[in-house]
Amino acid sequence: MTDPDNLPMQVRDALARQLKQPRLRMAVAGEPYLAGDVVGDRSLPPHRLILAAVGQRYAIVHFESGGTTASRSVVVFELTARGTEVIWSEKVKRRTSAPVEFEQALKDGRLFADVDDARRPPD
Repeated sequence: MTDPDNLPMQVRDALARQLKQPRLRMAVAGEPYLAGDVVGDRSLPPHRLILAAVGQRYAIVHFESGGTTASRSVVVFELTARGTEVIWSEKVKRRTSAPVEFEQALKDGRLFADVDDARRPPD
């Protein structure tokens, strides 16, 4: 998925909580977002979705955030009957925007290659 509006409501709500937003404010992949903190259109969202994968048990969201230094992050959510919980979240250096590449990077761990072993997501 590349449009945050297409994420299931429970994932959008959990991502908004993770980003400390009352309601998710995130640009569609490839659309403008507030990448810096000095100059820019303040009406733009501060985050932009790169790519997301949603399954029956997990959702993985890869996105960019603006600020002093623009960054990329990955959040892994577990989807349960009790709700949606963050089981791992970390900034990453790699930007993986092609769906096939994203899937392969998840499977072989390349998406997390720049994350310390102690901070990698659980298998």
